[in-house]
Amino acid sequence: MLCIQNADMWIYPPIASVDMLDTEKNLTNYLFHPKRAYHDFCGVCGVDVVNRVDLHPTFKAPVRPINVRTIDGLKLDGLDIDKADGWSMESGPYKAYNV
Repeated sequence: MLCIQNADMWIYPPIASVDMLDTEKNLTNYLFHPKRAYHDFCGVCGVDVVNRVDLHPTFKAPVRPINVRTIDGLKLDGLDIDKADGWSMESGPYKAYNV
């Protein structure tokens, strides 16, 4: 529900292709129920920036979900968007990771 309320829009690049450009020091970490992913929020404004699904003890997805709305200069109308059903987790990027 939080993602809908905040209008988060996620991309799922491989961890190795993500460079946070030293911004991680400004993030605050929180682990939501069902405790699948650590969410890193901006310590200044509180927006959900990135998820750390690789830190979970058993669920280690090789991706680093990023809220595209937090990427400076990115124009959303230029993106090709695939929608996934995040409520059931039966489709989309997590399906392959046994969520």
